[in-house]
Amino acid sequence: MYYNAVDLEYKELLQKDTLALAKLKILRDKDSSLLSNSQKKEKEQLENQVQETQRLLNQPIVLPNSSVIPIVYIQFGSEVQRNAANKLITKINDIGYKAPGVELVGSARKLTTNEIRYFRESDENFAKILQNMLKDQNIETLLKPIFGYSNKTKEGTIELWLK
Repeated sequence: MYYNAVDLEYKELLQKDTLALAKLKILRDKDSSLLSNSQKKEKEQLENQVQETQRLLNQPIVLPNSSVIPIVYIQFGSEVQRNAANKLITKINDIGYKAPGVELVGSARKLTTNEIRYFRESDENFAKILQNMLKDQNIETLLKPIFGYSNKTKEGTIELWLK
């Protein structure tokens, strides 16, 4: 699921880069003194675009710590949400995370949006992967880093709060 979305973005990036390179080649093959001002500007923009794409493609891939298996604690505010929250356990487990269960928490009723809370900078990628999976389930969430609790939580600890 996440891989498919990233793969699609990657293929679109490659396609745009190929088109930009083709247009740039045409402009570079022309005598620069014969180029109009708009063509010179387009050439400069294409050169910048190609350079940025190459920078992106050549960046090292940073993966989350693979020895950590994220644990997602699901909190919800109303008993009506219990079945939906329980169904998310399977989806969360399907992406390789652990979801030990769900918990009814009264303070979740006050939420105006669903939240994914994470407590360490190193868990941001885990939180984003969870967010994308939930988006595929038509559940919009807000990422909420709470670094003040990093010394009280284990790496990979994430909380999903459902409004």
